[in-house]
Amino acid sequence: MPVLASTPFLRIARALLVLSAALCVASVARTALGIGDARVAEVIYNLAIVSACATWCLRSVVPDPAHGAFVCGSIGSALWLAGGIVTWFDGNDPAFSLADVLMFGINPLICLGLFFYGRSAVPRPIAASRWVDALLSAFTVGAVGAALVIEGALASVADATVTAAVYPTGTVALAACAVGLLALRGWAFDRRFALIVAGAAALATTEILYRRAQVDNVTAEFGTFYDVGWMLGALLMALAAWQPQRPLPVEPRRTEIVVPIVLGAIALTVLIVEGAEHSSSALTITLSGLAVATLLARMALSLNLNYRLLLHSRREAITDSVTGLGNGRRLVADLERLGGARATLVLLDLNGFKAYNDTFGHLAGDQMLERIGGALDAGAGEEGRAYRMGGDEFCVLLPADAATSPAALAAGAAQRGEGFDVTAAFGAVALPEEATSATDALRLADERMYAHKRDGGSRGQPVVEALLELIQQHDPELLRRADAIARAER
Repeated sequence: MPVLASTPFLRIARALLVLSAALCVASVARTALGIGDARVAEVIYNLAIVSACATWCLRSVVPDPAHGAFVCGSIGSALWLAGGIVTWFDGNDPAFSLADVLMFGINPLICLGLFFYGRSAVPRPIAASRWVDALLSAFTVGAVGAALVIEGALASVADATVTAAVYPTGTVALAACAVGLLALRGWAFDRRFALIVAGAAALATTEILYRRAQVDNVTAEFGTFYDVGWMLGALLMALAAWQPQRPLPVEPRRTEIVVPIVLGAIALTVLIVEGAEHSSSALTITLSGLAVATLLARMALSLNLNYRLLLHSRREAITDSVTGLGNGRRLVADLERLGGARATLVLLDLNGFKAYNDTFGHLAGDQMLERIGGALDAGAGEEGRAYRMGGDEFCVLLPADAATSPAALAAGAAQRGEGFDVTAAFGAVALPEEATSATDALRLADERMYAHKRDGGSRGQPVVEALLELIQQHDPELLRRADAIARAER
């Protein structure tokens, strides 16, 4: 039970809940042992319902994100009590009476209360897939309810037993709303929602069984286990009102995939079975058909999401996270796709960047890398492409007719300011004249870059070795032949 300050509300609620639970136990014992008459059973029932409703109404005066739900529940409780008072004086009328009008009003109010509760408990924004899951759930529950509950009730309706159709219909609608809200929550239960669902299920089940008993002309007096079902449902709903609202899990759950598939299979089964019968209900066929159509929409959403995730993962695999340029994997792939076309490979290594990074920090270093990457990408032109190889090494693949020279690229990458001077050494290779493979091109460009910056700093060999490992994965035989040629030349 939540901590709701040290007000008397919590103590009163606990006392009322204990009283309602004790009366439920007393009703079970009285019914099982046959103690007392129907009048005693009616007194126990009314006291239990009044205490549970009072507990719910008391909760509506305590601040809560789901305040609208408690207000709806309080109004529904008042209608239920009013119906009970009418029944107390007029008795149980099998026809649709004033008591039925009052008591039936609790169904739409509970549905509205579930809406208010969902609005406060479901995190925003709500994914489109969850909205589709909610529709799929509601249509499936409606189809099953129409096939198993409403059709049988309608078949037995007479002028004096219209309640046999009205109450089951309202109960099925309530169940559809509850399961739809559960889908919006990502099929995640907390204690409060679990008790709400359990209470609604107890009330709905008891209501359906009770109305079927009326249709079969079974005596509907107090003193049966139907009383216990209603009392238990009211107790569970009252207990749910005083539970804390827990945060829902953020990460997707496996149930968000499994449950829609199961619901779709149920809806398809209902559609096939009902469609094979000539006397099937149009309501059942319509609801199950809508459920199957919603399942197809859900599958389309899932396929589209998976496709976008696949594209994103592929893009991430070949993109440098700091500069947004292609990485070494992208360079190797682009070199392999050249297919003998003419191009110029320019490998660049920064001089003075390590000192800048150590002096001004990694954040400033990343910002400089981003600026240099942007300058190189702009210098490559529309047909060219820039890459960050890792560390402070970059590469540019220029088309054959590029207006920018390798020296101009290196000059454009220079960054100067107070306390720092970052320049770029480069090595360029003409493809395919000077190298016909990615391995040869990278080796030659690295050698020329090293010669260009021999007086300026280290060579950045680990990055090139990492690229060669990538080529090893793509074409190991090519790398072995290149090594053999290099050893022969030495």
